[in-house]
Amino acid sequence: MPELGEIRKPKDVGLNGTNYVMWYACPTCGNTKWVTLRGGKPRNLKCRTCSQHSEKMPNPKGSIKNPTVNDIRRYKELGYKRKGFSQYRECPQCHKPRWVELIRPLDSCCVDCKNIKQQANGSKNFTGRSRKQSGYIEIYVDRSDFFHEMADDNHHVPEHRLVMAKHLGRNLTPFEVVHHKNGIKDDNRIENLELSTKHAHIKDHSKGYQDGFMKGYVDGVNRAVDEKINKLNQEIRLLQLQLKGELR
Repeated sequence: MPELGEIRKPKDVGLNGTNYVMWYACPTCGNTKWVTLRGGKPRNLKCRTCSQHSEKMPNPKGSIKNPTVNDIRRYKELGYKRKGFSQYRECPQCHKPRWVELIRPLDSCCVDCKNIKQQANGSKNFTGRSRKQSGYIEIYVDRSDFFHEMADDNHHVPEHRLVMAKHLGRNLTPFEVVHHKNGIKDDNRIENLELSTKHAHIKDHSKGYQDGFMKGYVDGVNRAVDEKINKLNQEIRLLQLQLKGELR
């Protein structure tokens, strides 16, 4: 049994990761376990069970729509499917409140401040460019940027909309849609982009689908007719050969 405060490498105790771990005792229940160190301190002060125990959670002072700092609620109350609790905390750098996982360290900053810090330090992991599951490319935009008005809650803007906005020199409105001419979602060259509206965009896609369906249908019919003609020609040649053999 290791001693309290003993520090080892994760591989030595059968854990994954690169940060050192320490044999730590939960101050609430006293259970001991290996805890990841961050900045020389335990990443989580309490174990997961004590952190998420509903009986020890104080009643929230604010409502779900207007929460107050340090309010704790279940994820289900906030509309999430995951289990556990979330706390309404202020970012230690920008002091902007947001809902975060309860067991996260108190000194963890928000996504915006984290990206700014990585960008300032020249981190290789920060590119500001990411790919969504739908295939579109997103670009991180700083709050001070002129085009931040088009960004979502995580300060990301689809690259094709950002390219078109910079080309026009203005922010795009929500009802404006940027269409990829060649249908490739990550080809965001300005020559491949076309500004449209939602109604016209849906109409163009419907027309393309109808044209493609008719073309596929006609090609299929023609292919079937050609196969039948080839089969008949083969049968005719076979009959001709048989007739020639009988005449001899």
